[in-house]
Amino acid sequence: IFAVDIEWIGDARNVVRDTDGDGEPDDEALDPPTRSQRLVDLSAALRETMGDDPLGAIVPPPVQMEVVNTDFWPGFPWAELAPLYDVWLPMSYWSFRSDASGYGDGYAYHEESVRRLRGNVGDPEAPVHGIGGIGGIDGIDDPPDPPEPLATVEEIERFATALADTGSIGGSIYDWHTLEPEVRARVAALLGG
Repeated sequence: IFAVDIEWIGDARNVVRDTDGDGEPDDEALDPPTRSQRLVDLSAALRETMGDDPLGAIVPPPVQMEVVNTDFWPGFPWAELAPLYDVWLPMSYWSFRSDASGYGDGYAYHEESVRRLRGNVGDPEAPVHGIGGIGGIDGIDDPPDPPEPLATVEEIERFATALADTGSIGGSIYDWHTLEPEVRARVAALLGG
């Protein structure tokens, strides 16, 4: 399977492009409708290139785009993408979410994202491989000030339960480098890796 990492980081990196060659930045060049059309066009070209081979879409989780930050990618083209991809891989990185929001939980964030994703693509059985994280700490010798919020073993266990309860075809944790050794062993046991 080949999977496409679909993300929008332009705003985060202040990427400015001059797509028309006039020497001026095109602020509107990657507005949500333009971004969506480019994604659909790229996806259609990839589908044609892949033929009948499996094609996966690594997507921002619907909870992020529809609840947490509705300005992130309004009008994400789920319906247009649905016939082009065979499996969906939502980046359900709950460790970035606050406990107060209810989404700082490995179960809640993935379960709702899968439910919303399947509704958005119009297929209640759409194949999903959840990607959880970020990383994992074991509570033993955790780094005092990690560069990003890391998931706990308990949260990863809840994520594994969400994978089962949603009928996800698989799951993984991003990323291997940020998993402490005890967590790696637990993830391998939970996710069969």
